[in-house]
Amino acid sequence: MSTLKVNKIRDTSGSTDAITLDPSGGAVLAGVTTVTTVKATTVEAGAGVTITTSGIDAIGVAVTCANINGGQFSNRNIIVNGAMEVDQRNAGVATVTSLSSSHFAADRNRFFNYGCGELVASMQRVADAPAGFYYSNKVTITTPESTGGTPAADDRFSMQHRIEGYDINRLSLGTSDAKDFVISFYVKASIAGNYGLAVVNQSGSRSYCMLYAATTSWSRVVLKVPGDTSGTYGAVNTEALALKFGLYCGSNRVGPDQGIAGTGTWQSSSSPQGTTGQTQLGGTSSATWQITGLQLEAGTEATPFEFRNIADEVKRCCRYFQQYDGGSNTLFATGFTAGNDFYGGSTLPMGKMRTTPSIAVMGTISHLNYTHTGVAANVSSITNQGSGDSSFVVRLQSTTNTTSNAGAYARLVNSNTNLEFRAEL
Repeated sequence: MSTLKVNKIRDTSGSTDAITLDPSGGAVLAGVTTVTTVKATTVEAGAGVTITTSGIDAIGVAVTCANINGGQFSNRNIIVNGAMEVDQRNAGVATVTSLSSSHFAADRNRFFNYGCGELVASMQRVADAPAGFYYSNKVTITTPESTGGTPAADDRFSMQHRIEGYDINRLSLGTSDAKDFVISFYVKASIAGNYGLAVVNQSGSRSYCMLYAATTSWSRVVLKVPGDTSGTYGAVNTEALALKFGLYCGSNRVGPDQGIAGTGTWQSSSSPQGTTGQTQLGGTSSATWQITGLQLEAGTEATPFEFRNIADEVKRCCRYFQQYDGGSNTLFATGFTAGNDFYGGSTLPMGKMRTTPSIAVMGTISHLNYTHTGVAANVSSITNQGSGDSSFVVRLQSTTNTTSNAGAYARLVNSNTNLEFRAEL
């Protein structure tokens, strides 16, 4: 076999060298942007290499990757219940929000309706979703504003996902080390158009607003947000950041569109809930908007939605809300009687919460009772006696005479009544 010894190779009609050889056996290919097939023991990619959305297929070999988007592989998604799988309050039954009220559909995703005149909407977790998902959050306008698509200046109707400080510390927002992040989700609406999203810090003093396109079919939206080096963001278990999906927002409740490419500027603001120029869903009767696959992650590129085990997702949701479901004899506390009162407590059903929860009865309060030997007393009021973040003590009052200082237990006696513990942001 003969050996051809040259330093450079150039096409006969070329003006520059296409291949430059070096004594160690390497070669430099000038102007190469695409290589169809490479067979080598070792291939080293330089810092300037760009991998397109087509990705890399590595068949039959191991691939070592330091990180994704400069962060961890698992627990990338800062959002809790982004696939809308957990719905503790409603179990898929529609709930209605009217003027000056707020309601959850799927856990952690809360709808606010303030100042919007006659506007009434229903919210519901539904079994309608793009491929790979099962549920979505759906809002339907049941009574539109009489002004149609022109809301008053302070009207605001939005879906909000509020995030606590522990979960965004990794982004270092409000510091010179602030990291870029990406928001992605799947959306569809009965009215195709541009809808608004406002990303807002807990005090409402900093915001980044974007318009995104929604059509009548499911489509994925990717929104890039530069890290905010100014402002104040909570660092522990209080609210730090909120995503506010504007569905009907007046001029005082929107911010300027910064685009979806992550090249805009954070604004000093008065807590917008939408974006200037957004489609006003609340002006049309029976109009609908749906969302699922909500993800927020550090970095500059969106990765596929991170699905978590349902047990893990339920536990995350229970940091903010949990309940004793009503039944024919659902025990929730043990204690003692004192005249017509019962004092007792227990640990929280799903463990430690974000902070000390409030306690509320959803349904008919007389479906709670307490009982000891021979006596069952229907409850007329409940008082939180100073619960912690992992246990509670309550006082139940009744009009029924009971024996004082008797051991007793409290229960829910009807499936239409639940005992709720709320530590939402």
